[in-house]
Amino acid sequence: MLILRIMLLVLLCGQFADGHKLFCQSRYTRHYSRADYDNQAQNWGILQDQRGIIFVANHGGLMEFDGVSWREIPVPNKNVRSLAMDKNGTVYVGGLNGIGFLAACDNRTVIYRSLLPHLDKSHRHFGSVWRTVSTKEGIYFCTSKYLFFWNWKTMICRA
Repeated sequence: MLILRIMLLVLLCGQFADGHKLFCQSRYTRHYSRADYDNQAQNWGILQDQRGIIFVANHGGLMEFDGVSWREIPVPNKNVRSLAMDKNGTVYVGGLNGIGFLAACDNRTVIYRSLLPHLDKSHRHFGSVWRTVSTKEGIYFCTSKYLFFWNWKTMICRA
């Protein structure tokens, strides 16, 4: 029955030139252009934390949006590819030769903290972190070269 409803919906949307607007027009939806957030056009990931703050993994850095204004959070190498949040609400960041997390400075500000000091120096040039995954056991950072696992105390690296 669900498949029939989905097919009907697709057919209806295809029949009307403006059918997609039924779902895209909402007073709760807003398009933000590159000029609005003043960074690169390519966004790799998006995550909303427990406070409602939105984080965007952008080709030019890590962006934060509080519902009113955009802010760039400085990260090494600028290029951020993936985001994940653990059960405690900590946001983890994967980028170009960079893995880390966001730590609170005060109630309103977060800063990037690198996890690279927990890696052997021979494993620190790994390219882009294409996926960051949070599990109850820890955080996985997936690259083309290595799989890193952070258990909140130590970093394990698998080639």
